[in-house]
Amino acid sequence: MNKYGIGVNMEAMAGGPNEMFKLWRPKDMVAACRAVNITARNELDEIHEALDGAIAKFTIDMEHVAGFGVEPWEEMELLIEQEKWLAGKDYNVKVDEDNPLAYIVRMYHLTKPGWETSQGTGHTHGPFRRGDVELYEWLYNMVEAGFGKNPGEEAYVMYEVGGEQTGTVYMAQIAMDLIELGLEPSELDPSKVDPDSQYENEKEALMARFFRMDRPNFNREWSKIEEHAFDPLDGLLQAEGFDFTWSGSGAIEQGGNRPNEWKSEEYQ
Repeated sequence: MNKYGIGVNMEAMAGGPNEMFKLWRPKDMVAACRAVNITARNELDEIHEALDGAIAKFTIDMEHVAGFGVEPWEEMELLIEQEKWLAGKDYNVKVDEDNPLAYIVRMYHLTKPGWETSQGTGHTHGPFRRGDVELYEWLYNMVEAGFGKNPGEEAYVMYEVGGEQTGTVYMAQIAMDLIELGLEPSELDPSKVDPDSQYENEKEALMARFFRMDRPNFNREWSKIEEHAFDPLDGLLQAEGFDFTWSGSGAIEQGGNRPNEWKSEEYQ
C-alpha cells in the first residue's frame, strides 16, 4: 500500500455488547495511529510522498463515540489536549500545538448521534438537519483545532450511506461557508434573520439558508399559511347556495372558466 501511496484511516466502531474490548476513545485511536506510523518509518526505506509521512491517520465519527455512552466532544477535547502535550515533547511525531488535529485527523463523518441503525438491509445515519447548531459547533471546533489545516493534504467531511445524503451535503457546504466567514457558533441565531427583508451581508444570507428562513422557503411557508387561513371557519358559516360558482359546471358551460382553474369551493 505504501508503494502506491495508499493510506489507512482508522475509525472506532460503534458501541455494543463487546464494547469494553474495543479501542474506541479518539485519543487512544490516534495513539495507535502514531504507533503504526513510527513503526513504518523505522522499518520502511521511505514513506510515499502522498501519505504526508503517516501511513495511518484517524477518522472521527461522533455517532460511534456517542454509542459508548459518552459526550463525543468531551472525548475530542481529550484528544486535542493529548496532541498539544505531544507537541511539547521530543518524540519525533508531526504535530502542531496551534493546530493539534491538522496532521492526524484526515476525515470527519458528519452524522447526528442517536440515529444510526443497521437493522434490516439498511444502514441509516443521523442527518445534518436545518438549524442543527450542535453539529455546526462540532464542525467549527474541529476546524479551530486544526482539521483541514494541513497544507500538504486535504481533509474530508463525509456523510455515509443512508437517507437524506443530499440535505446533509447541502448543510455541510453552508456550514463550511459560514466557518470560512468566521461565524462563531454563539452567533448562529435565527432571531438575527429577517426573512421578509433584504439580506444585509453574506453571513445573514447563509444563516437564513441554515435555518430554512431564506426567501423561497419563507414565501412557500407563507403561501401555506394564506391557503389555510380560513380553515378554522370551516363548517361555522352558513350561506345561501348558488346556482353555479366560478368553478362549477354552469360556469364551465358558459365558457367563463376552465376545469381546475380554481380549487373547488375555495374562492366561493
